[in-house]
Amino acid sequence: MENKKFRLIWLIAIGVLVFPILTRAQTEPRSEVYLIATTNLYDAKVVSQDGNKIKLAFDINNRDGIQSDIRYAVSLLKLDKDGQVIDEQGLKNYQEVIAVGQGETIKKEIVYDAPEYLFGEYMIAIYLKSGDSLILGLGRAGKVVLNGSAGYLSIDRNSCYIKVEGENGDKKYELLAGVDVNNDENIIGYCQVKNNFQKDINFTADFTNHYRTTVGDVVEAESRNNPKMSFTAGESREIYFSIPKAKQPQAYDAVMVFKDEFGKKISNEVIFHYVLRGASATVQNVVLEKNSYVAGEIANGTFNWSGSADSFYGSRKGGTGIGEATIEIYLSDEAGNLCSDKFKKGISSDPFERSKPVEFSVKIQKDCPLIKINSTIANETGILTQKTSILFNEKNIEKPKQENKKENFNFEKIALRIVLFMAVLSLILILIFKIKNKNTVGLFLLFGILFLAPNIVKADTWTYWQWGDDNGNNRGSVVEAQFTVNLNSRNFNVGDDMTASGIINYTECSNGQGFPANLYREWDSNGGGRETLASLGGGSGDRWYGGWGWRNFGSRNSSGNQTVGFKFESWNWGSSLRKDVSMGYYVNCNPNNCAADTCVGQQCNNGCGNSWGIKNCSPCVLPWGGTVASGASVSAYQAASVACGLTCTSENRVCNSGILSGSYTNQSCSITPCQPCNLPWGGTIIHGASVTAYGQSTCSGCSSENRACSNGTLSGTYTSQSCSPLQSSDGQCGSANGNQFDSEPTDNLCSVGSSTDVTGDGPWSWTCLGTCSGASSEQCVALKSGDSYREVAP
Repeated sequence: MENKKFRLIWLIAIGVLVFPILTRAQTEPRSEVYLIATTNLYDAKVVSQDGNKIKLAFDINNRDGIQSDIRYAVSLLKLDKDGQVIDEQGLKNYQEVIAVGQGETIKKEIVYDAPEYLFGEYMIAIYLKSGDSLILGLGRAGKVVLNGSAGYLSIDRNSCYIKVEGENGDKKYELLAGVDVNNDENIIGYCQVKNNFQKDINFTADFTNHYRTTVGDVVEAESRNNPKMSFTAGESREIYFSIPKAKQPQAYDAVMVFKDEFGKKISNEVIFHYVLRGASATVQNVVLEKNSYVAGEIANGTFNWSGSADSFYGSRKGGTGIGEATIEIYLSDEAGNLCSDKFKKGISSDPFERSKPVEFSVKIQKDCPLIKINSTIANETGILTQKTSILFNEKNIEKPKQENKKENFNFEKIALRIVLFMAVLSLILILIFKIKNKNTVGLFLLFGILFLAPNIVKADTWTYWQWGDDNGNNRGSVVEAQFTVNLNSRNFNVGDDMTASGIINYTECSNGQGFPANLYREWDSNGGGRETLASLGGGSGDRWYGGWGWRNFGSRNSSGNQTVGFKFESWNWGSSLRKDVSMGYYVNCNPNNCAADTCVGQQCNNGCGNSWGIKNCSPCVLPWGGTVASGASVSAYQAASVACGLTCTSENRVCNSGILSGSYTNQSCSITPCQPCNLPWGGTIIHGASVTAYGQSTCSGCSSENRACSNGTLSGTYTSQSCSPLQSSDGQCGSANGNQFDSEPTDNLCSVGSSTDVTGDGPWSWTCLGTCSGASSEQCVALKSGDSYREVAP
């Protein structure tokens, strides 16, 4: 009987452990979401502003493993009245490449130069990306007011499109759709351009090709000589230009800007995204568990990649397969010397299987204190891509107070099996020892589950794959999207507002045939309440490359470790997919201060458990009249108006129980319009604009200077609008030659050229010198009144 009991117990144990695995194998979905990066951008803010120079500060934090190849960029967003992005200007990619360790934070302070021509209010956005286009984090640093000249060539991005030269049907492709072309095809760009200068302007289109996205490395491209173009003042028309292509199969961003004859940028930038067809591969991300090893250790990591850039739904000519391919990964030291075994793995022919992260392990052969990860994807034709990720960064690293080292990337799977084993063990205890108090075992099991359950505080960047299988119509297509969620901070105080930033990016191109997707927070499980964070719409007219947004989720009213959940939703091939993700954060309670926005009557919750405080919720009187409720805030300005060229300075004044913080007293601020400048030859130019003026003509040419207008004052001294260089001419005597005078003549000595000194006391003689190397005249003579002509000795 006892033997039967034990056999039954072990059958149950095996069933509990194995059944979930078998069930999963039989019901493996054809869509999946993988967490591929845990890097966040926190506490972004504007430190100071001096004209168009803006100092920014932000933190880069990484939770799991070592994240390498982090790059950052800054741009200015124009928002509508609802806070939606309607334009982006002044994108600047910084050259620094950063690696951040597990639990580490790098504090950055940078200077951003806004374009000199921008005028008005803009939101500053900061992006974290890898060099291979993986979006790692994003956030808003705040608003700035710019007072630029507004003089530039304005390229209307919404009017721009791409054509493939010679393609039938006159088909147009959107800027960021990623049209795929062969090496022998030409890409032609079209844009509506307006000259906002108050003068005629000559310019040329200048291109820079970046690997995959604008934060990727600059790559060599074919030579394209676009002709010089000219616009009259205020002119607006559509122009076209040839876009130079890179030389290797892959996706690229061609960034175009107009430059004047001096090489100065005089327009906003426009990005043309395209794909050069052919076999290729991309290393999206490589994460290692730590950044130094000693001989004998095992290094574990994860590797994410994607195949040929032209293999996307909507490709003009179908995708290019890479055939039998192999991934190779190894570690080297700072000098590039091998310090580990080489990990090699063949790539599955199933595109959906290829989408899954590759877990790798290599044995360390010698001490490797500073590590580089070297990864290669190759097939029978050669190397498709190579990447070296540097895992050390020596400055501005804030070490965590408590390190939570992750010893195994499969912790969740192991924890699940341990929990299942404990469940079986509990059953054994009940059956063998006939424990009557089943609650004791249940409590023991619950403690084990809570202790071993994986931490749900996950966030950051996920990749989503779906394998096309709509009755065979789209079989063979893979849709890949990446979506990122970024909170504005890791730590909040009770009463602080939590802001989330979100972005969805179809990493594969679409030629306008992508699928709609949403990223949102849902508080009603029946779908009755949701707050959309980011979305991409449906239809061929949508721009599929990057839908982003921000949302304030209100104040935090309780302390401790907390999570906020989000849902990613996509509709592909007639079906929908929803995936839940979550992010963790910590809220600090403050027993000395109640959260102003939780006031109820005379009481408010300070977030510290059962501790309550008494708070006077009286409103505050505003300097310009009226009141603001306790806990609310208003923007106030230092001055009601500022002079031309200056910036309005503001502060946020918060009402706290009848006391208004801050000191600024003006409800609004205006910038005094800058005055135009009068030109010496007539007409005016606006503040910040400039013209070319010329000085006196010379034989060698015309001297010129750039005269700039600064609030009614025109720099420089030259006064001519145009100039023609002097020509070579022989000297000729003037009308004084041969005439009689009472005294030495001084006028009309030469009709061409300049006179030498006049000699004699009557008659008088002189010579006219030629201009610009011209010959001198014969001797010129004037007689004294009453004298008859006689020869004058030379």
